[in-house]
Amino acid sequence: MSVDLSNEDIQPAYDSIIRGSQNNWLLLKYATRDKLYLCGLGVGGVIELRNNLDPEDVFFGFVREDDTKGRRSHYALVTFVPEVVSGVRRARALVHSRAVGSLFKAHEATVQFSSISQVTSENVRRKLNLENLPHDTSGTNVAEQAISKRYTEDTLPTPTSAERATPISPISPTGRPPIQQSQQRAESPPQQMAPSRMQTPPPKSPRRGSSDRPSSATVLDAPPPTPPKPTSPRLKTRPGLPPITTQPTPIAPQLQNHPEVRAPARRVTSESQAPRFPTERMMSPNVVVTPRSVSSSANLRSPPPEPTDDDPGVQRRRREFLRSFTRQVELENLKAEEEAAQIARIERERRQKEELMAEQLKKEQEEAERKQRRAEKARREQERREAEERERIEMEKMKAEERQRRLLAARRAEERRTIVRRKSEIAQLQEQERRALKLEAQRAFMTQIKKQFIPSPGTTGVILDGYVTVQVYESGVWKRRYFELTPASIRFYKSETDRGGPLSEVLMKDVGSLKEWNEGYEELETIAHSFALCFKDDRRPWLFFADTAANKVSR
Repeated sequence: MSVDLSNEDIQPAYDSIIRGSQNNWLLLKYATRDKLYLCGLGVGGVIELRNNLDPEDVFFGFVREDDTKGRRSHYALVTFVPEVVSGVRRARALVHSRAVGSLFKAHEATVQFSSISQVTSENVRRKLNLENLPHDTSGTNVAEQAISKRYTEDTLPTPTSAERATPISPISPTGRPPIQQSQQRAESPPQQMAPSRMQTPPPKSPRRGSSDRPSSATVLDAPPPTPPKPTSPRLKTRPGLPPITTQPTPIAPQLQNHPEVRAPARRVTSESQAPRFPTERMMSPNVVVTPRSVSSSANLRSPPPEPTDDDPGVQRRRREFLRSFTRQVELENLKAEEEAAQIARIERERRQKEELMAEQLKKEQEEAERKQRRAEKARREQERREAEERERIEMEKMKAEERQRRLLAARRAEERRTIVRRKSEIAQLQEQERRALKLEAQRAFMTQIKKQFIPSPGTTGVILDGYVTVQVYESGVWKRRYFELTPASIRFYKSETDRGGPLSEVLMKDVGSLKEWNEGYEELETIAHSFALCFKDDRRPWLFFADTAANKVSR
């Protein structure tokens, strides 16, 4: 709920206004949801501030209003919240206005507007209590001025036509008219006049705890007022009119020492010169109260006896006046207390309403945040499910493609295996045919060899000779030898030229048989033109191979 007021232009603009420069207003606007920036600054006052407002946006302003004499400056915080904005923004602006007010500490009042037509200098001055008061007043209580004005209107007598026609003249401090020129004094005949009673308005209602409260003796010693109010139209004086006075008449010598006659009339020239007692302060400015003139008929007879302070009627009227005045003061104080209590109650209700609105806004924000978190969680969950679904589809697609690849590879492998098998079968058939042919050739060859090893009856000498490579089974070494086959034995020589004596000899009677590699001698399979010579006894067979197939037979 906090607001960001860290914009670097706000504080210098505020300082320029409160330090008395030409700038007298500034305007803040939302840059983001919780951040304000300076959007306006000028010297044209409330009117120029109003021209910079947007009827569909929220603004916070600070304006300076001076009194007419320029003695003092007054500052107001302006909050502009249009009716078109939502309740959440309205509550947020209400909370943020407090933060703005905490920053602009010089403001004396807060003015809230909901439409541009309300933004006027009169409304701002009314909020600052500058509308109907003199701008140079130094703390005069408005309620006291209103009460004083009402008392003045109710208690001042209405002057007659003769009194209105009487020229205005100053009054001497003794209550007597000033000394005129000697010619006029000589022409004025002496007259016997009855003393007139100066009407005194009710005293000022004293404030509670004030040091200016008059004592009981002071109130009792004051002359009593005229009990009935005049039925003639009341005299209402306004500021700016000339002071109204009446022409006093000579006072009888026997009445000059009367306390009422001795009391001089006072001329109230300004509010600042008015006494603190309500008798004189309640009168309007520029009004002079003097004893009334006495008609000429009253001058012809003796004045009636003046009631003294010991007169029971005077004391009774004084007590009644004191009770009435005390009751009126208590009523005024009670009314002021009720008004203060009502203002406090309204302020308390306003604060409670603001707190409720702030709490409601906080709850709405928390609920909105919870909804946002739930929506964000649901969105992430939905995205996760969609991602899982996409991944599952991709995996299934990849698996299907892999199955297709495997099936294709299997088919191709099967085809290759079939081809290889067929080739192998063909090769086997060919090998079988080759082996059969070879076997057949070997059989024929062995038959021929056997025929050669089995000499015919009566055969003598060498039957077969040539080179052959022989391996005696015990040695494991192949050696090339020249051999000679006779009906009785096989003799092996080192070479054909070196036949001095045989290196070894095998008797034919010990020979059991001749065998090919496929007859139990697989190690001879890779050696061409090879065979094995087996013996009848326990000797191991000898292995042979010739250079060519022809060498196996003869040369």
